[in-house]
Amino acid sequence: MDKNIKFEGVIKVSEVKKLPEFVYNIKVKKNNNYFANRVLVHNCDETGEIDDETYAKLYRMLLDSKVAVIVELGNPWHLNHFYKHKYDDDWDFTQISYLDAVREGRITMEEVEEQRKEMTDIEFRVMMESDFPPDVEFAIFTEEGHIAKAIREKDFKVEDMEKILIGTDPAKGGRDRSSLLICGELKGEIFYLEDYEWNISDEMLLTGRIREVIDKYPKEKIEIKGDIIQGKGVIDRLNELGYNTAGYTSGKKARNKRYYNLKTETVFGLAKIMYDGRFWNLPYNSKLTLQLKQWTYEVRSDKQLKVIDPSDSPDLADGLNMCVADIKGGKFSTVEEGLSFKF
Repeated sequence: MDKNIKFEGVIKVSEVKKLPEFVYNIKVKKNNNYFANRVLVHNCDETGEIDDETYAKLYRMLLDSKVAVIVELGNPWHLNHFYKHKYDDDWDFTQISYLDAVREGRITMEEVEEQRKEMTDIEFRVMMESDFPPDVEFAIFTEEGHIAKAIREKDFKVEDMEKILIGTDPAKGGRDRSSLLICGELKGEIFYLEDYEWNISDEMLLTGRIREVIDKYPKEKIEIKGDIIQGKGVIDRLNELGYNTAGYTSGKKARNKRYYNLKTETVFGLAKIMYDGRFWNLPYNSKLTLQLKQWTYEVRSDKQLKVIDPSDSPDLADGLNMCVADIKGGKFSTVEEGLSFKF
């Protein structure tokens, strides 16, 4: 590993001790990781605390060696790379729970039950059962209420679709990537078709890439919605080329006063569609599904709901949100209509 390697912002690499193999201390948001004889180990915290962008850079270092091994340790709080690896056949996963601690005599069942009384269900599942929760706290898209329904498979023919719904979220800079989501609508039901993600910020290049994908669909059925704060040029150009387009401004005032802004309203509208069982073929254990599960909400002092984005930009989820933003049943959905939130 090059001791002079540098990363943007969150990582500082410094030589700790000179051995036959160099050892490096990699500080990630105040947490210490070490490369020791080509093994990345962590001193004080958890792999899940490392954001996905930083983790990808670390992982690329390991690929430089044919004998490199990575071992990840942590509590299963975060639905990020750590979560995905649990379901990846290329990774070995070991789960150590309070039952193992009881068998080894490091804690008693009485002590476990005492801790259970002081923890929420999610805290107990993570800290004591050592398992990823089905939902993060304040999740908008829950495993049982939304995701499990949306991943159901249903046969369809693209030519039967009444509409081809397309959402595009051009990159805004930083960690953002440009996304394209395509769904079909038939009799009020939504069918996931495909998604794309590109490291393209130039609007004309992005427009060309989008056309390469969508021109296989009947043009007269296509409805495109896209972010016009950052990507107005994309929507304008597609409109000039004869596509049916509409701009989307996430920070615009919501039509329903229950929501903080338009994005919050349409995200809850998408959740309502899934909750009602009108969304099909969502790819499970995909980046898109992971981003949906990471979306949370907060209740403001005026009791308005507001969507909270995860730290890593949910580009695919944003694209899907735009894709279905105004279809029937998604416009003015409210909490009382079946999302199981009580205030």
